Amino acid sequence: MLTAEKSLVSVGEDVETTRKIRPADVVRFLVACVTAIYLLRTKSMVEVVRRVAAHKERSGVHAAPFDTTRTAELVAIFRRLRIYAFTASGHCLFHSLALRHFLASYSVFPSWVVGVKTNPFAAHSWLQLNHYVMDATPEELGSFTPILIV
Repeated sequence: MLTAEKSLVSVGEDVETTRKIRPADVVRFLVACVTAIYLLRTKSMVEVVRRVAAHKERSGVHAAPFDTTRTAELVAIFRRLRIYAFTASGHCLFHSLALRHFLASYSVFPSWVVGVKTNPFAAHSWLQLNHYVMDATPEELGSFTPILIV
């Protein structure tokens, strides 16, 4: 269940940890990025949503209990590796899909959210589990209305 912006906590911003990057983290990061590229370049948005939903449903049975510290470590690793591969600015859809696949490889399955706002119109994509936001700040999300939650 997604909650109001006031109670959101940013994993990686408000919950910060540092863990060394291991070779397996790099491999999982690369696989996640390639998977996101493949989906966005070869599939329609409807098909991307279907695949993400099916993967989450199949894998959710194997989800690890939510551990804030562990998830914050994984998000921090993703962010540290991301600077060598792409910029998150203007690429929120790719970023959220790649991070979703990266976290899923560690049995962490947050919701993938797409939201919109008007005046001026904008769309944004992010990951959220309960009141924890994985790749945005609560202030960024306050004006967006979710239209898709997978």
